[in-house]
Amino acid sequence: MKNTRLIKFIAFLIFSLCYPAAFVFSDTLFFDPDGNVIDKARYERNASDREKTLRIKLKDGYDINSAVRKDPIKLRKTRIEQWRVMRSHYDPDSLPSKIEKPLPQSN
Repeated sequence: MKNTRLIKFIAFLIFSLCYPAAFVFSDTLFFDPDGNVIDKARYERNASDREKTLRIKLKDGYDINSAVRKDPIKLRKTRIEQWRVMRSHYDPDSLPSKIEKPLPQSN
């Protein structure tokens, strides 16, 4: 019984040294979208405004001319084409074996 109490006391002592009281009782910092520290009231106001905006966007959807939302299929095709152009600048024998050899361009 004494050994168990001693082990628990040593474990508590080590735990209290590893995790100081400031970590346990510290205040939470809130940040704005620019990375600046703000107070809790302003953070909650920003979060509620963001939630209202998202609710409207999700309800009505994004319009066709919106620059915020890109078509994922077109974006993926653009990235694939950029990757092909980048790979074409390298010697095919220097590429790792997991990357396929460039296909001949057909016109």
